[in-house]
Amino acid sequence: MIPNSEKSAIRIYTNNFIAYSIFKSLKIFENKNSKEYSNNILFINTGQIGDLMVSSLLMENEDKLPQEYNYNFVFKDNFEKLFSDYKGKFNLIPYNYFQYKYNPFYKISFLNRLKNLKSLRCYNLTAARGILVDEMALLSGSKEIFCTDNSWKYLKKLFGKRMDAFYSKVLFKNTSNEYEKHLKLLNKNFDVFKADLRIENKFTFIKNPGLTSKLPTSYLTFAPFSSIVEKSWPLKKFRELAEKLSEHDLILLGSKSQFRLCEREMSGLSNVENCCGKYKLNEVASIIYDSKFHIGNDSGLTHVALKLGVPFASIIGGYNFNKFFPFEYDGMNGKYFFVQLDCFGCEWNCIYNRAKCLTDVEVDEVYEYVSGKLNFIN
Repeated sequence: MIPNSEKSAIRIYTNNFIAYSIFKSLKIFENKNSKEYSNNILFINTGQIGDLMVSSLLMENEDKLPQEYNYNFVFKDNFEKLFSDYKGKFNLIPYNYFQYKYNPFYKISFLNRLKNLKSLRCYNLTAARGILVDEMALLSGSKEIFCTDNSWKYLKKLFGKRMDAFYSKVLFKNTSNEYEKHLKLLNKNFDVFKADLRIENKFTFIKNPGLTSKLPTSYLTFAPFSSIVEKSWPLKKFRELAEKLSEHDLILLGSKSQFRLCEREMSGLSNVENCCGKYKLNEVASIIYDSKFHIGNDSGLTHVALKLGVPFASIIGGYNFNKFFPFEYDGMNGKYFFVQLDCFGCEWNCIYNRAKCLTDVEVDEVYEYVSGKLNFIN
């Protein structure tokens, strides 16, 4: 019998081969004769909420970017609500991932849309690169095309090195953290002084008093889920923490599918209001913005709290340690909790029957930090 890890590797190689063959076929018909380029700069990030929050560093510093360019940002359309309140200078270009992957007419139409920008430069900022997003960048018709170094999770080295060779340059090979890569991009490629770089939110989100007036006067936000189950601190530990924080109103944030799970696990707690699936992404951000404190996992909503400058506690693991978290900056008001192990960087090829680096974080440890910070805030 073939082990699951080998099955996974075989599947990835097969998918890479198919995607690479499609890319090469499309590249044969690429028009290489055009010498006309506009003043457009194209950024692409096809990741999840956390990835987009990292890339929102570009928007937070848009007032410092060279004014002679037009800036465009491509991302998956299921996160479009995240930017509903954004009124800045970036031209947002959402696209449908499944149509792009499975509908050749949509794919060609979208690639033509990118080609019509005639961009001077294209930057592929997707952390978990694959041939599909590489294809989008490399067939964008841009004069110069850059990417950042890849973790090889979805792009095996055999194909990864082939794709890298098509880029003008692979940036920041010795930098693992995605926040640091973006800050270096702004500093080195757009001449924004490091001392002037803004981490916290100014352009991306707004506060919504009409929305938050319906919530308790003073509340904490709980986001007990992650896009990957293994990246989540056990829900029963969130309940224990909620019990210890009984003097504070807690707003639970998550998706519609997580509502019933929270109802069951948090039943009987009078200080908890289950708002999973009740609000749009920009409204969730507004709720976090107005909270006294945010508690979550290694997830997109922790990135939102960090970018908004909201005090937070985040329970993370070692699977991709330092790829996103922990990230710290001057003036940051938060702490990351994890159990240090020698196997950090496993990318979920866990050698234990559970992720001890995450699940063994004690409730009391988190509670003492949160309660201490709340006493200071009060």
